Amino acid sequence: MLRVNLYAIALGGTPYLSIALPGRMFAPAYKKLGYSKLNLSRAIEEGGTLISPLIPWNAGGAVVITALGLGITASNIENLLYIPLAFACWLSPVIGITYAYLGLFSPKKSDSSDNNTHESSVRMSVTTV
Repeated sequence: MLRVNLYAIALGGTPYLSIALPGRMFAPAYKKLGYSKLNLSRAIEEGGTLISPLIPWNAGGAVVITALGLGITASNIENLLYIPLAFACWLSPVIGITYAYLGLFSPKKSDSSDNNTHESSVRMSVTTV
């Protein structure tokens, strides 16, 4: 999934594609393996949103470059030196892969929890309208 997120971010130019595409693509596989939807959500977050600022031509990278007052012009790559300092963006996918490999914090799906979550979200949306 991380590889699909990276391709979507690099080619799509926006982190939203890296959220929607892998979410739809891998949802049946997570369901088949019996994992909770929380695992899919966490993997999408780690691989999509947090990697976005590391790609300069992406919307996330453009926001960071603009907020820091940097610019990329005519081979002025010194302004990209923020990338190694964005340790949270690098560390989060590594921690997620480690958790998945070791089976830590990867809850299995339970039918009652999925139904309760759906019912409570429907109830909440009905009461807020």
